[in-house]
Amino acid sequence: MSCFASVSMDDARARLPDPLFEAMLLLRHAGRADMASRRFEAWAATTADLPLDGVCLYLNSWLAMYDVTVVRGRRRGEARHDGASWRRAEGGAGFSRATAAVAKAAAASLAGAGRDVRAREVVLVYARLERRRERYAAARRAFAWLARVDGGGDGAAHGAAAALCAYHCGDYAGAIALAGADAALAHRFYLFHASAAPEGLALRKRAAETAAATLRRTLRSAYDDVRVDDGQVVLAWVRSPGLGVLGPNPVIFDDAAIHCGRRGEGDPFAPGCDGDKVDPRDYAPERAAPEPVILVPASKPGNYYHCLLEFLARVARAASAGALPEGATLLVPANQCLALYAEALALLRVERWRPVDLTKALALPAGAWVLDGATVARTESRGFDAGTCDAPRSLWDFYTPPRAAPRALRAALARPTAPTTAILVLRRGDRAFADGAALLAALEAAAPRWTWVAFDDAPRSLAAQIALFGAAGLVVGAHGAGLANLVFAPEGCRVLEFPVVGRANRTYEWLARALGHAYAAADAEATFTGALDLDDAAVADAAAKVRALTDGSLR
Repeated sequence: MSCFASVSMDDARARLPDPLFEAMLLLRHAGRADMASRRFEAWAATTADLPLDGVCLYLNSWLAMYDVTVVRGRRRGEARHDGASWRRAEGGAGFSRATAAVAKAAAASLAGAGRDVRAREVVLVYARLERRRERYAAARRAFAWLARVDGGGDGAAHGAAAALCAYHCGDYAGAIALAGADAALAHRFYLFHASAAPEGLALRKRAAETAAATLRRTLRSAYDDVRVDDGQVVLAWVRSPGLGVLGPNPVIFDDAAIHCGRRGEGDPFAPGCDGDKVDPRDYAPERAAPEPVILVPASKPGNYYHCLLEFLARVARAASAGALPEGATLLVPANQCLALYAEALALLRVERWRPVDLTKALALPAGAWVLDGATVARTESRGFDAGTCDAPRSLWDFYTPPRAAPRALRAALARPTAPTTAILVLRRGDRAFADGAALLAALEAAAPRWTWVAFDDAPRSLAAQIALFGAAGLVVGAHGAGLANLVFAPEGCRVLEFPVVGRANRTYEWLARALGHAYAAADAEATFTGALDLDDAAVADAAAKVRALTDGSLR
């Protein structure tokens, strides 16, 4: 991959001073980011007026390699790509001068002073820098400007980038408008803007049809024989004798059709996604395992919430109903949650299971079972074929299991005790409290009857989390997977959530109410990628709501 964007190596060599060209060459190797930064800083320190053309080429290369090494490395779970060398580069005086020069030139272009090729390149670098620094309002304006100026394929890509920035700002209606014809992206935003809107369900159908078209297949009913359907769990045969499955949120397909549409966010068939590395048509049904298997479609099975409440809760519900087929092997996605799956399945007494790599096309045996939530199954098998999208009630039904599923998981795993503990759930990264210690002190003063514990969401055994939350009478935290542990809390636990902007994602409100907990939302909100820097008023509001939850005056 060239990190010189549209500029050839020869052009870059001709247009740039030797030290800057050498710095760019070093950027092509992820392990030499520090060397590139030192070379750039040394050149900048001896250059009074930084040439804008060269600065843009260097920053564009820097951003491209940051995406390749740090962003994609994190997606793959590679700890060595922690971004430390890239953060050091951003702290350099020369780097700061360069970004300031780009920001000044971009401001002039955005004000209408220039719309030529050079102006567009400057604005694009500025937009990518602002997005990298999570200044999403500024990045949105720049990407939207590029979308208007460029048009065509590039304009659509810039519009999608502007839509994502609007989403991060909490402007979900604006994100939908900017998404344009991108059905999968618009569907994602409908989850937050209007989760019960029929437009969102129609977009979901279009996204599934797009995936089918990518595979050169048609969309077809998901299920044939239904073994159990008690309104909470469906266990059914998929009808084809030779099947393939692909993706952490699996798509089930054969030579002719897609049998199970997408749910949740993302699309493994979209360019740039990790799941796109394997051709989903390259599978051989004759290589399928001989034993019967059970597949549990889950949106993000490597995420703690989805692992617990989409995958394991459905298994627990089917097990409690006596519906798991005898002799069948449960397919468990191999990811960072595998140890958690193993521990939970042992506690659920599910002995027959094996890990599978769903980032590669996998052949399933004839007559595989699919275990899913009832609402999703009915939509896949009836609504899609009929061309209607009037069920389920909302798009969140694709994310949340039916009410009986988390209750079955609690009954199977939790050992609730007399509630004596209050837990402040802390996060690292997105939606982290800027000063968790100050918030904890205020909460302790507001509710001194509880023994307060700070739960830092660090990796620990499932048994330890069950024990901790099994004694919780009060749980406070920002929207995030740590709140999935509410499933282990005794019924009647009091819950205060710091929600996302606009109360858009109500997953944990739904979970609390499904489990019989008392729920309230704090006034302070955060975007999905923002921090929670609480002022005195926000801390006072949280403390007041904790007091009211404790004394029963807030319902």
